[in-house]
Amino acid sequence: MSLFASHCPLNSVKKTIPGSVDEKLRSEVATYIWIHQIAQRFRPIAFMGSVSRWTNSQTLRSLLGYPTSCPYISLKRPTPLSTGYVIISIFNKSTGYAAFANLENEGIPTIPRNSVYQAVESYLLDLLQCNDNRIYHQPNAIHDTEDGQEQLAALTMMRALFPRFISREYRHGPFGLTLTDFQPGNIFADEEWYITDIIDFELATVLPVGLQTPVYWLTGRAIDAIEHGEHLDVFETRIHEYGDAFEDQEKKDACSNFPHAQIMRRCWNSGSFWYFQAVNCLKALLHVFREHVKLK
Repeated sequence: MSLFASHCPLNSVKKTIPGSVDEKLRSEVATYIWIHQIAQRFRPIAFMGSVSRWTNSQTLRSLLGYPTSCPYISLKRPTPLSTGYVIISIFNKSTGYAAFANLENEGIPTIPRNSVYQAVESYLLDLLQCNDNRIYHQPNAIHDTEDGQEQLAALTMMRALFPRFISREYRHGPFGLTLTDFQPGNIFADEEWYITDIIDFELATVLPVGLQTPVYWLTGRAIDAIEHGEHLDVFETRIHEYGDAFEDQEKKDACSNFPHAQIMRRCWNSGSFWYFQAVNCLKALLHVFREHVKLK
């Protein structure tokens, strides 16, 4: 099976935010290259140029460029497409999807592409500013007076509380590549539930380890659907199972010399998990704040 990934200018708001297509493409290509060079033992995905199984690879290479020893296609003439593209190959047959929406697609100002952060605080404040921009620019961001008051109050409290949820030990790093669009639709497994492939590295961010939390979809529920009671109890059980499995694998990994599992447990126990999820999920911020953050 082969997957052809092409970024649509319509979804990348090329006119309102010039360079957005190139930004998305560079991010994805850079992540694939990093995995190929640094983490080959995982081999989640390879570029078409490095896979010999596909009998039509030579034909495609002749259309896109000429064969090269490098596993990435080198173009020597302008591409006939007006948008950037990536050709990748998946080792096993499967299906997957990725669907997401962001503020840039709606023409709402976000964080400039040239921004670089050296501390967690400034990054979180800019994310909260994105929420301010959503309320200001999006016509249906506020449903009524009461909803508007609650959203603004939640944002004010999120700014006031953020020092409580930040680890001073890791506020300046170290940093690690994080797959911020890592979700079930991007993971393929075999009949024994062993992960065989991971796709869609378009949205990858280098974050301080203090912001790398356990994933929220362990029980198959959205972040704003995990409420106190049965759902939260089940989710907490899954979090502990996830942490134990992560720690076991960390001990087996000779390349791992950093206590990621310990940091994630601390993040859960302190309530930082809910704070970071609220900041990163714009439309769920109010509900997560009311259900979890303000109770911490």
